[in-house]
Amino acid sequence: VHVKCLKQVLQYVINTEHLSLFLHVDASWATDLDSCKSFGGHILYLGGAPLSWSCKKQGSVAGSTMESEYIALVHAVKEIYWMSSLFEYYDLLGYVNVPTVFSDSMSSIQFMRNDLENTKTKHMRIKYCMARDWFIKGYFVIEKIPTSHNTADIFTKWLPYRSIMESKGDSLAVMIESGAPH
Repeated sequence: VHVKCLKQVLQYVINTEHLSLFLHVDASWATDLDSCKSFGGHILYLGGAPLSWSCKKQGSVAGSTMESEYIALVHAVKEIYWMSSLFEYYDLLGYVNVPTVFSDSMSSIQFMRNDLENTKTKHMRIKYCMARDWFIKGYFVIEKIPTSHNTADIFTKWLPYRSIMESKGDSLAVMIESGAPH
């Protein structure tokens, strides 16, 4: 069943020119009051249509907002890297598709772009170094997005339905109407 669905998606991609692959990512720091763990979420888009999304409690306690945002960013990068490599493997797009990752956390973007290290970030550099390596190799681009336009906010903040639809756009209606994230 999944292979059939994947073939349908890939056929759509073949017949549609210049679809971009992009992702919105967000995190909330220490929102689980019992464990002090953070939540991270992302939405992966293909040509403006949501392709996949995820919301997950992070496996370790983050020491700062930047750390929780960076952990969510790394998990999102793994997802977009897998999807873009799938397209390259099957040579579907006919051009190199360098996906864009959008985050509203300037500190995590700067940490990804710059190889800066201090006592507060040394452990992160070691554990999550593959994401920076992929960024340096040009496997994805990372950009800042205003929080008001970051659709991944729905996974990390309690937002009223009206606020979601007004500030995040119609692309979320597909996810809301289709049910639980997969």
